[in-house]
Amino acid sequence: MYLDDLLTLISDLHPNFQFFYQTSKTGPLYPISKIQVEGDQCLLFIGKKAKTVTQIMQLLGKLKSTHIPVYVYLNNSNKKAKIFGVQINLEKGQAYTL
Repeated sequence: MYLDDLLTLISDLHPNFQFFYQTSKTGPLYPISKIQVEGDQCLLFIGKKAKTVTQIMQLLGKLKSTHIPVYVYLNNSNKKAKIFGVQINLEKGQAYTL
């Protein structure tokens, strides 16, 4: 998934929705707590406190070039995983990248 696609998908969500990464549909949730743009890629880092949609849009919404791939950096394996989509849980107020 590219950053411009991700921003489009989350732009209509409630601003307080928290953002998580999930390795599979039944896997554990990992809070996305840091975002870093490095040249030709956007890296999402797992941490302790999840960023909200508002925080993500403030950090990334003003970039000039947003057609760059998005990856989640998996701290425990020192690898990065591609993002393929977003799942929304309205009851919990959370969005998950898959």
